[in-house]
Amino acid sequence: KNLKLPYENDSFDVVMCQLSIDYLIHPLEVMKEVARVLKPGGKVAILISNRLFLTKAVGLWTGSDDIEHAYTVGSYLHY
Repeated sequence: KNLKLPYENDSFDVVMCQLSIDYLIHPLEVMKEVARVLKPGGKVAILISNRLFLTKAVGLWTGSDDIEHAYTVGSYLHY
């Protein structure tokens, strides 16, 4: 598994993850890569939906509500 984004360190002012974080199998590794490619002081925008495909979303998301989803994403960014 190669989770390295094909960009140099400190490449972007903003990184957006739109309607897909609930399907990531390795979200912490992806967020580490996001941090790597963000410029110092850069921003990350993560958009989540209150709908998902039960057959595709990871188990952590399928039994949670919107508030729990927000806390989960926050923990991805924190760690």
